[in-house]
Amino acid sequence: MHTLMNGEATDQVDILDRGLNYGDGCFTTIAVIDEQLQLWQRHWQRLNDTCTKLGILVPDEALLLAESEALITEFGKEPAAIKIVITRGSGGRGYAPPKECETRRILSINAIPEHYTMWRTDGIHIANASFRLALQPELAGLKTLNRLEQVLLKQQLGKLQQVMNPVPDDLIVCDANGFVCEATMGNIFWREGKQWHTPELTEAGIAGVVRAELLANNPNIRIGHYLPEKLAEADEIFVCNSLLGLVPVSNINGSELPVRVYPESWLTRL
Repeated sequence: MHTLMNGEATDQVDILDRGLNYGDGCFTTIAVIDEQLQLWQRHWQRLNDTCTKLGILVPDEALLLAESEALITEFGKEPAAIKIVITRGSGGRGYAPPKECETRRILSINAIPEHYTMWRTDGIHIANASFRLALQPELAGLKTLNRLEQVLLKQQLGKLQQVMNPVPDDLIVCDANGFVCEATMGNIFWREGKQWHTPELTEAGIAGVVRAELLANNPNIRIGHYLPEKLAEADEIFVCNSLLGLVPVSNINGSELPVRVYPESWLTRL
């Protein structure tokens, strides 16, 4: 079994868990390469920040690391993905949490999808989503368990894949004001001439750990509010997340783009 809940192997969760009932919690997904957690400090900071924002007791970092390492040892040496889910725990029959709750840690490990390697080499096709993200500045950037918007977007992608040619691999998502936020599976960056751009995520969207690493190492990236038409002017586009790395976009809304194969590093100097 490749799942631990509060350190114990199990495939069951309490039906009163607040993560299950209300989405009261957060998560992060970490690439494991050569049996090492990639970008751990950024993932840990994401969990810490989100738990603090939600008022959930932050789990001990050393405990999460020990449980992650136990899963890695069991899984073996192949590249893998560890998902860490933190919920407030069980209790309460309404939205208001009880005064005392035991934070629940749920860790699982799985193989990284095989087609990610092909995407990094060949690129992906993307198209515009009609569904828009709601504006919620208090939760913008955070990876909470409330992911119904992404569920609906994936359903829309599935429908478009049946009728569009070329078939899109992913969708560009805008917020309620019509500004580009992200792709359904990660953050988006694009280059016009020598200038790189990425959307502002202070009102909607998820601020990924690879995005954070890129911004830290490339201070000249311009962050702003951009309409989707701006992407039509791009010379180069990529989508990124912690498992994909940097994946080039080879086609956007039917228009082809040159494909650049990015180094196997999260520290790419753009």
